Formats: sequence, structure tokens, C-alpha cells
Amino acid sequence: CFKGKKRLSSMVISGKFKKPLNFKDVQTGQEFPQPVKKPPSIVYKPAIAFFKMLAPLLRIFVGCEQFYSMSPLMQTVQSICISDEEMELSPDMVVEENYGEVVLGKRMTGVERKKYFSDAENLNGRMFDTEKWYTLDFYNDKVDVEKLCLKVLGSEFLLSNYVNHQPLRILSRVFEPGDPRDLYLWNFEIWHESLLKQTGKDESETEEGE
Repeated sequence: CFKGKKRLSSMVISGKFKKPLNFKDVQTGQEFPQPVKKPPSIVYKPAIAFFKMLAPLLRIFVGCEQFYSMSPLMQTVQSICISDEEMELSPDMVVEENYGEVVLGKRMTGVERKKYFSDAENLNGRMFDTEKWYTLDFYNDKVDVEKLCLKVLGSEFLLSNYVNHQPLRILSRVFEPGDPRDLYLWNFEIWHESLLKQTGKDESETEEGE
């Protein structure tokens, strides 16, 4: 279904918001609650600069205990369709961008909408409509989920070497001022066989114990 398109995967989310939420508070990205292995600086720094060029409002935290990278949903999602009725989902569906036409009264491509919401001022005061259906396509050309590798800057990196046996995620979180709870709109885990493999040492210990 990606014939003629530079895509490796497509993750489509569709639904209604249960309460009005401010665009600036709804984020999407990756998070790992356990420590991850940081790539060499010669790779890490150019990669971070590249992703921040694509998403200027991207926030990245690499700590001793956790890692996360988050950016506003409206700046990140590749394509968004707003409708009065629920859309029928299918493996080969195409989510037609219509945010500009429905909300701003002018035609806007997904790239133009992402650029528009790369300015934090354009996020403030805008709310998700609880009466509308939102269908979001998170297609990507950077992460190959079949190989679990990141393709960036002309190189490929096996993510299993860095994520410490933790799954990738398709998630959206709400960061509301003054609310300490972890509020997830959705949180799906992507597992790969390479994340489940034991180290050679563990395997030998298991064999000897049998």
C-alpha cells in the first residue's frame, strides 16, 4: 500500500476527545521508563539536530533513569482528517489532510500545518473539538519496525542495541498545568523479537540449569 511513497509504516488512530484539550498540552513521542544506552556523541548530536529541525518544539530528556522525547501532536502527526462521522479504517486507507479547510477556512497540506504549529503561539488557545472525529496518520520513513532499526543521516541503527529491551511506543500524553497524573490518550507498545532475546551469558546459564 506504500507503492510510490517513501514510507516504512503507517499507524492510524481514530476517535473523539472526551473533553476539550488545549493543543499545547497534547503531546506525542517516545518514552522509556528505564535507562537507555546513549549513542556516541558523533552520532547522537547530529541526529538530535536533525529531528529538531523537523520538529522545532521537540523536547528531549536523557537521564540516568529514563528517556523521553515529546512534541505537540499537531506539529507531529503527518496527516489529520476531521469529520462529523466515524471513518471506516482499513489497512490500505489514505488519511486525507483537511485541518486547514475545516478549522481555518483555507486549504493546507500536512507539511504546511506542521510548519504552522511549529510556532508555539499558534498552539495557544486552540482546543480539540469533542463533537468531531479525529483520524490521525503517523506514517514514517525513519523507523523500520520489521527490523527495529532507525534510518537517519544515511545510516541504519539497530534500536535493540540502545533501548534496553524496552518496546517502542505509539502514544499521546496530556500535560495539563497543575495535574500530576500521567494522562495518556493512547499508549501502544511495539515489540520485536530482538528485544526478547537473552544475552549469550544468560542463554548459557539457562542451558546448564536444564
